[in-house]
Amino acid sequence: LIGLDISLIIRDYPLFFNINENGTINDGGYPGLIPRLLDDVAGRGGFRWRNSWGMMKHPAPKSWTEMLVWGVEHYDICAERWNNEEERMRAGVSFPKGFNDNTRIMVTRARVEEPTMDFAGPYS
Repeated sequence: LIGLDISLIIRDYPLFFNINENGTINDGGYPGLIPRLLDDVAGRGGFRWRNSWGMMKHPAPKSWTEMLVWGVEHYDICAERWNNEEERMRAGVSFPKGFNDNTRIMVTRARVEEPTMDFAGPYS
């Protein structure tokens, strides 16, 4: 990817991609989660993404799967929270392994029995 310009499309959602009224990325404030992540990844990978990106709005007659398929046919990356579904994979969409793991786990602290100094124990 070194030296390449990557094209990107994302859904219009300010938490993930925050743009100004003039249609540019809000670099003066919070640009959103996706720009922050992509800036870091692009810096490490030596590629650029800010020269070619688009914003996706949901048109009424299309499903989200149709929007995703359209996005990956016209852009290099469709940066959004997409569920890995069989219909989408059959349509040619590939997902990073482990991108969306909906497994639930419970984490607790291990119970450690600490020894006590009970001098009266043998006499009670």
